Order: sequence, then C-alpha cells, then structure tokens
Amino acid sequence: MLSSLFVYNQLGAIDEAALDRLALVSEVSRNLAGKASGDDVGVPSYAPSFLWLLRDFYLDLTDDGRPITPRDYLEMALRPAAGSGPAVESKNNIRRSICALFPRRECHALVRPVSDERLLQQLDDVPQDKLRPEFVAGVQALTSAVLQLAGPKRLGGDILNGAALARLTETYVHALNAGAVPPIASAWEAVASAECAAAAAAGDAAYETAFSAARQANPAAEADAMQAAHTAALDAAKAAFVTAAVGPAAVRDVHWSRLLTSVERRIVDRKARAFAEAAAVNADLLQAANAALTAAVSAPSASIESIFAAADGQAEEYMRQAQGPHKAEKLVAWLRNSLNGPIRTAAVSRVKTAQDALRAAKVAAEEGQRTAATASRCEAEAKQEAIALKERLAAAQQAASAAGRSASAAREQAAAAAAAAQEQAQCAQELNNRVASASAELASLRARLEHAQTETQQAQRDAQVAREEARVAGARVTSEAAARSNAERNAEKAAREAAAADAAAAAAAARAKAEMQASLANKVATFQGEADAAVVSAKRFKRGSVIVEAGPSPSTGARGDGPSAMDATPVAVPPPPSPAANMSVAALKAALVEAGHQDAVAQLATRKPAPKKEAFVELYSKLLGGGT
Repeated sequence: MLSSLFVYNQLGAIDEAALDRLALVSEVSRNLAGKASGDDVGVPSYAPSFLWLLRDFYLDLTDDGRPITPRDYLEMALRPAAGSGPAVESKNNIRRSICALFPRRECHALVRPVSDERLLQQLDDVPQDKLRPEFVAGVQALTSAVLQLAGPKRLGGDILNGAALARLTETYVHALNAGAVPPIASAWEAVASAECAAAAAAGDAAYETAFSAARQANPAAEADAMQAAHTAALDAAKAAFVTAAVGPAAVRDVHWSRLLTSVERRIVDRKARAFAEAAAVNADLLQAANAALTAAVSAPSASIESIFAAADGQAEEYMRQAQGPHKAEKLVAWLRNSLNGPIRTAAVSRVKTAQDALRAAKVAAEEGQRTAATASRCEAEAKQEAIALKERLAAAQQAASAAGRSASAAREQAAAAAAAAQEQAQCAQELNNRVASASAELASLRARLEHAQTETQQAQRDAQVAREEARVAGARVTSEAAARSNAERNAEKAAREAAAADAAAAAAAARAKAEMQASLANKVATFQGEADAAVVSAKRFKRGSVIVEAGPSPSTGARGDGPSAMDATPVAVPPPPSPAANMSVAALKAALVEAGHQDAVAQLATRKPAPKKEAFVELYSKLLGGGT
C-alpha cells in the first residue's frame, strides 16, 4: 500500500494458487484502504504499478502456435473463466479484484540461471559468463522495466513528499490496529488455537519428512511422482495433526486449512522448480540430439535410412533421460523441426538423386527397346531373305541343270553367232571405209563452196569497178549534150549489166550452196544410219546375247549325259522388265541371283549395319540396269 511499484515474485507458471494468494493480499489492502479513506468502491487511489515476476519459468509462450509476450500471458491468466456455478464465480471474482486493484500491470519471465544443481546452490559466487545467456538477457530487461515503472509515490494525482508519506503510514497503522485483526473470543480458544498451531507445526514437519523420503525413493521430475509423494506426505501430515490437535472443530479446521494452504503452496513451488530443472536438462539433451542428427546428415555415407535411424536413436535416448510433464511435447517439437530441417533437406537431395537415376534408367530402357525392335526387324528381314535365297537357290539349281542339258546347242549357236559376227565386222569395216570416203567428198564440197563464195565476192568487186568507171565516164562528157546523152546511156547499160551480173552471181552462189548443203546432209544422214546399225549389230554379236531355251540337248538326248553345269558356258539373262525402284528387296535379290551375281548379293547382305533397300537398288542398276 505504501509502494509505487509492487513486484510479485513467483516460481514457475501462473496458476489458481498464485491468484488466490495475490487476491488475499489485494482484498486485505482494499479493506484497510477503505477503512482509512472511507472509500470502498472504485480503483484505490494508492494503487501501485504491478510487475508479476515469474522465476525459473519453463513454459513456451505460445497461443495456438502463435508466439506471445509475458504481458499477453498475464492477461490471458486474468481472463474470466468459462462456465457457471459458485466455484467459477469465485474464481472470476478473484480475477476482477486483481484487475481492479492493479490497473497498471506488467509481467516478466526469467529462465533458470544455470542447469547445474551444484552451481545453483552457490549462485552468488557464479560468474556472469557461467550463467545462461537467456537468463542474463532477461535480468537486463527486468532491470530496465523496474527503472521505468518505479517512481515517486502518488496519491490522488499528487506526488507525496516525506511528511505526507509519514502521515499516510500512520493512517494505515491506526486502521490496522483499530479492527483489521479479529479479537480472541476466550482463553480456551486461545489455548486451543495454540495447541492447533503446534499440531500444524508437527504436521508440517511430518509432511516434510514423508515428502523427502518419497522423493529419495523416486526422484523423477514427473507430475505423477511428485503428486504421489505429495499425497503420501499429506497423509502423514494429517495423521500427525489429528493426533496433536485439540479444541473445537472450527479452530482445528482453521489451522488445518492454514497447514493445507502452506503445503499446497510448497508443492506448487517444488513442482515449478523441479519442472524448470527438468526442462533445462531436456533442452540440453535436445541440443545434443540435434548436433548428433546434424552430424549424421552431413556424413559422406549418409542415407535416408541412416538419418532416420540416427533420429530414432536420439529420440529413444532422450526419452530414457528426459523428465518433466512437457518432455513428450518438446520431443515432438524437436522431431517436427528435424523433419522440416536437416531430414527434409537430406530427403530432398536423395529424392533428386533417385529421380535423376530413374530418368537415366528410363532413357536406357527406351534405347534398349528401340535396339530390340531394330534387332527384331533385322531378324525378320534376314529370315525373309533366307527364305528368298533358298527359293532362288533351288531355281538356280534347276536353271543350272537346264543349262547343262542345253550347253551343246548353246555352243553351236555361239559358233554360228561368231561367224555372223565376223561377217558383220567385215561389213562394218567396209562401212567405215565408205564413211571415210564420204568425209573426203564432204571436204571437197566444202572447198568448192568456198571457191564459189570467192568468185561471188570477185564478181561483186568487178561490178563495183564498173560502176565507178561509168561514174567517171559520165563526168568526162558533161561538156557536150550528145556526148552526155550517149555516155548516160552507156553508164545506165553498164549499171544494168553490172546489176544483172551481181544477181546472177548471187543466185549461182545460193544454188551451189543449197545443193551442196542438201547433198552433204543426205550423205551424212545415210552414213550415220548405216554406222549406227553396224555398231548395234557388232555389239549384239560381240556380247553373244543368245537365249537358249531350256530342254534336252540334241547331242545328249533325254538322259542328259552331256557336259555338267560346271563346264557350261554362262548364259546371260536379260533384266526384269519392271523398274528397280518399284521392286521389293526380295525381288531385287532374286533378279541379281538369277543373273549370276550371288557373291555380290551375299557380300552386300553381310554389311553392318544391315543394308537398306536403296543399296540393293543401286547394285541392281550397276549390274543389270546399264546392260552390263
């Protein structure tokens, strides 16, 4: 009531017990202030600034996953509770009383200074660099807040000086002495109260002894273990209290309630301290687990299986050593962060590698399928070609047999053809001689034509001279009319004669040239036709293109005992009438085999890669298309 800043220290988190203790202080202060000033309503004029300090705080300040400040946490704790009934109404009255008494309120949370229990017992001697960094930062923030909130005491908007503050203190003391403490009804009640107070002290001692023994048997910082130890110690305290307590039930209930409130406050503080210690130990365990998981992810031989195995091992190790009511929540948060952090990064990297390998495998499989399809096609074509070759081989064998039977007739016809070819060669020689004679005659005609052209040019020059002489003669006889007239007639006559001579010479030259050109063209055409016929005939007989019909040879008879197929003269077979581009590969091969080019077909078929149709068309054109 005399302070300008009220700092309320508490271990752990805000709970109902803490609100009850603060409400008791606030209600006594409100009662005393009302008696002193005569004002029982509204916000007291003496209300100081309020700072709720939560020491060894271990909770995560979040609301539905959203981080909040300690001030938000305090306001959430002071919100009216949901529901109805006397209990809920009592809780809401406490919250309204606190909010009314302390309109200016703040909250700060400090973590545990150190994690080591031994250092915690000697905290005054621990250097600052050994303290937890977040604790040092929290103390600095708390110091700034205290310096900002603390100031001179105000009352009714005025700053109190020393004399005014002393008078205010006297007023509060007189009000307390005047009736704030209830009087004792009787001596017996005083004796009973003293005995119950002693019984409460004995029960408190029994509680501490039993609680210490239970904690030594099970020191785990778990809510169930601490609650079991508290329940056992509370039973021991109640037994000790009942044994020593005397007096009316009302007196005993009062002291038992005080004892119960005291031990409940202590178990809350002890739970808060134990849970804070466990939270610090759990944080260290999770930090070590995170370092081990990071090392497993960064290992050169790391795999998804090894990373998850490392995470599972660290989780099991944490659960063996971790304590406190929030150890599972902390583990879940660590696993979630690990999955979203290093494990996810490693998994993404492994998935990318697997996808690259899968794409390469797909490409290789597609290439293999294409190769297999090509091989299948080549195998099918090879089978077809083999069948066609077998058929052509059978046909060739039959043709060879027929050729053997007709070899003698072919040789006789070849001899006759050779004789005819010799005769045709002589004819061709005579024709060549005639061509040479025609060439000589053609040269003579060309010489005559040149001579006629020369004579025509000379006649033209003589006519020009005659015209020049006539012009000179006409000039000489200009003095006499008779001589002039005679000269003009002579000049005209000479001019007409010269013109007639020119025309006759030109006509003679044109006729001679036309006759020579016509004669030369007829002779050249005649000689060319005869020469072409002779050349074609000579080529035909020279190649020996004689077609022999299959059948028994006259010299061997029906039995075919004549020369074998190995001694037979090869028989030329004309190319098929259809164009090579429109024939199939099998037909091209069959035609080439029938023409006696089996070796060329076999050599082309064994090429790698397998030859295409264009190669057989080219071979066909080269061997059969040109007539060779």
